[in-house]
Amino acid sequence: MTAPENRSPQPDGRGADLPTFRALLATMFQGALSDNMYRFIIIMLVVILAQTHAVRQLGEENAGTEEAQELATQLASNYQAIASGLFILPFALAVGLAGWMSDRYSKTTVTRFTKLMEIGIMSLATLVFLAGPPLIGENYIWAAVGILFLMGLQSALFSPSKYAILAELLPRNRIGWGNGYLQGFTFFAIVLGTVAGPALFGWFEGALWAAGLILVVLATLGYGASRRMALTPVANPEARFRPNPIPMVWKYGKIILASRGLRWAVLGSTIWWLVAVMLQLAIVQIALNVLDLSPEIAGIAILPIVVFQGLGSLLVSRLCREGIRLWLVPLGAVAMCLLAVGVTLATPLPGELVSMREELGRVPLQYVVGLPLLIGVAAFFMALYIVPLDAYIIQTSDERHRGGIWATSNVLSSSAMVLGSFLLPVFAGFRGHAADAFAGGGVIMLLAAVVLAWRFLSFMRKESPS
Repeated sequence: MTAPENRSPQPDGRGADLPTFRALLATMFQGALSDNMYRFIIIMLVVILAQTHAVRQLGEENAGTEEAQELATQLASNYQAIASGLFILPFALAVGLAGWMSDRYSKTTVTRFTKLMEIGIMSLATLVFLAGPPLIGENYIWAAVGILFLMGLQSALFSPSKYAILAELLPRNRIGWGNGYLQGFTFFAIVLGTVAGPALFGWFEGALWAAGLILVVLATLGYGASRRMALTPVANPEARFRPNPIPMVWKYGKIILASRGLRWAVLGSTIWWLVAVMLQLAIVQIALNVLDLSPEIAGIAILPIVVFQGLGSLLVSRLCREGIRLWLVPLGAVAMCLLAVGVTLATPLPGELVSMREELGRVPLQYVVGLPLLIGVAAFFMALYIVPLDAYIIQTSDERHRGGIWATSNVLSSSAMVLGSFLLPVFAGFRGHAADAFAGGGVIMLLAAVVLAWRFLSFMRKESPS
């Protein structure tokens, strides 16, 4: 794959293909960056659309009232759930294809193929933005939302190869280290996407095709990075593609259930994704509807959240340099629960917001600065929870079935993500308060910590791989 001088000898006798690992990080970084830039452009579109629809329903004279605030929150939650559902759905529908591609072909080949897909999808998004209201009408927003489905398909096909390839590039005892870097770079890419997406929307709101062109250029650069990856060996040349994903999910589901460690690690990862998606959508509403931030700077308010999550991932990477530290999982869950409940208690209710705006003309600075920082610390502990679990799944999976196991895990995670996106309007609907999702998510994480510590703790102590 690479010359001996480019490989670092490791304790188990295998070398680490560091040049390909670095190219993978660059490819993955671009993909996560572009995904989040486009997603946040769409989220800004649907949140502003919800505000417009709320004013239409209640009349201009009621704009800015508590009733309008609550209605806009509910509509935005519903629209975001639809958009997120479209992005996540392919992870369930394409599981058979994704797992088969990861096992049947070189994971490098799959990576390059998905980058070419991304170039085409971003080109299509550019055309939709270019056509816009003059040719498509107001429904162009929903056409742009629909492209999220294609983005999700591309990500679903890439995901098993992106993670399973770690075991082919790094020795066993360095997988936790590599996964920490992979997750850390992912979160830092989300940082830039979270900031750049809303900023691009604000700069090019009347000409979003320009933002689309930027995304096409980024996808092309990502493909260039993937060309620098060495070809990895095919894991299972005899793998057969079956269009019906149910037998494939059943097959690998039984493999997961048969392993006590995999069973609980996959369950813990699934719960994390349910909570993470719900809170990510709630954060956007808090930035726009609670902190009164414009789309151009809403991403900057979210910046501390993803920075802290990235730092948490890099910390786990250092802690897991010589082996996975599974004791971080319950620690992260409990700390995140306490901080998430604190976010709910610290966020002003709709009625309180109306009073603040009437008295001060704005939301006080302590909320604008304090809430993102508090959410950021919670995100730090969420990273301590998920990074060791994902590394454990990668490390303990049989190499012949690693792609299929990861694809099946993606089915469970994507189902949980869909559920999480639809739980947001449920929690937000009680008091018209998006921050209530944090208390709900915190309780879910606490339950996960209790279950994992109860059913998994002795296993972690006795059989944690190193």
